[in-house]
Amino acid sequence: MLAKGGAESPASIRLVTPSSRDREAIDAAIQLGNGARATLGHMPFSAYDDAADKGTLLMAYAEDRAVGYALYALARRRVRLSHLCVDSDRRGEGIARLLVEHISDLHHDHLGIAARCRRDYRLGEMWIRLGFAQRGERPGRGSSGEPLIDWWRDHDHPNLLSADADTVLVRAAIDMNVVRDLTEADRTNADESYALLAPHLVGLLEIVRTAALNTEIDRLDSDLRSQCTHRVQSFPTVRSDSAARAHIIDELRRHTRPLDPMPFR
Repeated sequence: MLAKGGAESPASIRLVTPSSRDREAIDAAIQLGNGARATLGHMPFSAYDDAADKGTLLMAYAEDRAVGYALYALARRRVRLSHLCVDSDRRGEGIARLLVEHISDLHHDHLGIAARCRRDYRLGEMWIRLGFAQRGERPGRGSSGEPLIDWWRDHDHPNLLSADADTVLVRAAIDMNVVRDLTEADRTNADESYALLAPHLVGLLEIVRTAALNTEIDRLDSDLRSQCTHRVQSFPTVRSDSAARAHIIDELRRHTRPLDPMPFR
């Protein structure tokens, strides 16, 4: 569960990894989790103690008040995020991002962070804003059968599919039209899109996907969404630099205010 509104800035949030002896912190995490069961589901209380014992319970505090936590596990060089929870009074303050980015920094030697979330929770845009991309989906185990979406935040370690930075001449982000050309049969004028995969471009052209593309895929109907998600798995996701983005927005505001008094968004 993510939180909304509030006056604190992310800079005023303190992150702490409590020990297994810090009963107050563990109980605060349990209380937050109980308040978000509608989207988090049930977690045995012993799981919180186990995570604290292993150093995989991360708490967020505003002054002395617990306002969020992340509960995760480490296995097979992957971080498995089980709970990402923010107090319902503190949504929209960037607390979830602080938690996720701290875990990424702390465990960057692992391949990435995996998370799983029910489709009907409609949290796709949240995961994408946190730097995750769709990795696949599977039938849910509940009575409704609502699919579970697998989300992945990659730590950008090189692998067999990674482009060689010394040979790549162009890095290009594809849009939804190209993805659908490569996914759906009998699409009109799809030849130009398939030309991007021509053998002579291998190693010279690196195709990437952006958060905007991931958002478009997340909004598709189930069958096409699943097919497009599968199709783009070979394309690495690029994340924007939040500091650079903020700087560019500030510059745009500075230059446009003298021309247009309307607020820039």
